[in-house]
Amino acid sequence: GIVEDGSECIGSFENGLESGGWSPDGEVLALVTFASEADDEAGAGDNLAKFNATNSYEEAKIPILMTMNTQYEILSEIRLDPCLVPTHDEPNNSPTKSINPNTISLCWRPDSSSLALSTMDAPLPTDRDSTILASTTPKQQQPKPHRRIRTFHRTTLQLLSLSKEEDGSGRDVPNLLPVTPTWAPAGCSHYVGAVQSSRPLIGGSGNSGKNNARSRPVSLQVAFMEPNGLRHRECKIHDTRLAGRNGEKEEVIGIAFNLEGDLLAVVSLLTPADSESSTQHKEYGKVQLYHRSNYHWYLKYELRFDDKVENEGVNTSGSVSVIKFSDEDPYRLMIALDRRGSTLPENALEWREYAFRWESSTIHYSQHTIVGKSPNSPNVLALSIDGKTLNFTPLDKAIVPPPMYAASLELPAPVIGITSRPCFQHEITGNNSDDSNNKPSHEEEMSRVELIVALADGSFALLKNGVGKSKESLTPGFSPPTLLTTFDLSTLVFSNKMEGGDISPEYLAFNGMKLRDMTIIDASEDSFTIIAASSPQGTRGRHHFHDNLVEIKISWASLENGERERLDLQISAC
Repeated sequence: GIVEDGSECIGSFENGLESGGWSPDGEVLALVTFASEADDEAGAGDNLAKFNATNSYEEAKIPILMTMNTQYEILSEIRLDPCLVPTHDEPNNSPTKSINPNTISLCWRPDSSSLALSTMDAPLPTDRDSTILASTTPKQQQPKPHRRIRTFHRTTLQLLSLSKEEDGSGRDVPNLLPVTPTWAPAGCSHYVGAVQSSRPLIGGSGNSGKNNARSRPVSLQVAFMEPNGLRHRECKIHDTRLAGRNGEKEEVIGIAFNLEGDLLAVVSLLTPADSESSTQHKEYGKVQLYHRSNYHWYLKYELRFDDKVENEGVNTSGSVSVIKFSDEDPYRLMIALDRRGSTLPENALEWREYAFRWESSTIHYSQHTIVGKSPNSPNVLALSIDGKTLNFTPLDKAIVPPPMYAASLELPAPVIGITSRPCFQHEITGNNSDDSNNKPSHEEEMSRVELIVALADGSFALLKNGVGKSKESLTPGFSPPTLLTTFDLSTLVFSNKMEGGDISPEYLAFNGMKLRDMTIIDASEDSFTIIAASSPQGTRGRHHFHDNLVEIKISWASLENGERERLDLQISAC
């Protein structure tokens, strides 16, 4: 092999290295290599040769797992069952980042006491069964390769567990995908997490988007293994692909727990149906953050790196190459992006750091007043985010224990932020008796816009109060908010000017995916003024440690024919 300048070669492996990694404490190195095909020490050599001779599309080898100390002295090694191995015949400049279905991967427990290894075990029959299976079993019923996850002791490599179903049947966990497993921190009820599909995927590629008209949809989840290897509970992975992008393929390529084990990050790669001819949309990455509460995993936030706004004529959408939670702050996340813009340097990287914070739910308080009557009792509405769904519970009428809720509303994209009409605005409207003739009627007041919701695709949704009886509500007398309209900042032309000149092109095509921490600072019957923090656009050779403060005024007006609301937008930046 080639040794780069400044590095030192300390050893070589005749049959190559397939996987490896240092323990979190930096004391033990785990490596996976292979035994020679002629080595029949384990009694599998003949059947291994037969399998490779009859399967030209796949190759099986005998993996060897070994551990070394910091002096690179072998502490222990163990031979594993024969497994299929990935091919490495793709060119180095290949644009695909898909995971090979036969990938061998390992991960360490956070306290460095043990490690987990994921392999695609080969269906090798025994010498006694080989001729019987070949003569009596149809080809479609021949033994199939199966992915298994094993855990081993840190230094002795004693087998601690093997992934199995929890029903006591001894069956292997089906349809595990080649995504590197992740280990939960100590004290969690779950142990090892691995991505699992609802059925075998076409071609074994692990791409959840490969469905045809006659196949049922594929659902994905992160299955959790207990210390004894039994699968117990799971986190459902939300399919949040946009409805307007038909045929878009999504593949989960990574998962990771945070320090506390209550946040689970799921990394995906999305590609157009025809990436060669597609010019409007490029390959991009996505990170979903799930939060655990009451034995339910909520999709609380989604980061999309699909830049709708081109930077100097270049689409700067990027895929996620590395993701890592902080070892000190459980809610700090580091992400490395691989930019695929045509004029950017090949494999140009951008490093981002996020600090997440949120409350379990958002509380919206309001007290509406009818002209000439005493104020009504206050309305207290709790809102909880779960992907594309907003869950509502009216605390003034009933307390529904989560993860249950009184009503819900599904939106076009995952929700990442909510801001509500300030409660003082209701009081001003209700108590201003000088202009009672211009006051809205009770029906108009109850149905007015109360909430602005930020969505992961960069768009925003206006929600108005529900009026009348609702079949969607489980609580009598409660009508949940309804969707009035959605709008995308990047498609609107701003009408105001910045101080000292015209608005720069960066703001003429503003990207809503960079906005966060929205707050309504002023409101009227038909307008909101909000402020939000805006992340700067990444540029080559520059570090950005500041954010922009953006003020946006949104006004709307109902059309007489009942069509879509008319929206006016003004923006200024500090």
